[in-house]
Amino acid sequence: METLQTFELYKVQGLIASPGGLSGFLRFYEDNADFRSGFQVIISAGRPLPKSLSERVRASLIRARPRANRRRGGRGIYRARCTGAGRR
Repeated sequence: METLQTFELYKVQGLIASPGGLSGFLRFYEDNADFRSGFQVIISAGRPLPKSLSERVRASLIRARPRANRRRGGRGIYRARCTGAGRR
């Protein structure tokens, strides 16, 4: 809980975590509606990121940037930006 309060205090916009770590963050945010994630970028590393977890993380933890700031084009699993370093 202290870590997440610190994220809000310092306006943390990015997170690097293993899929297991992402599951923990996701569970906390889903269980505690008073906290809102401010992440614009989440990078998953260490193991392949399951598609179901990726979709839940994008829907719950990533705050999309305003339309004017988004890059044009691109493709992939991104809502704002969400990558799985181990994906194939």
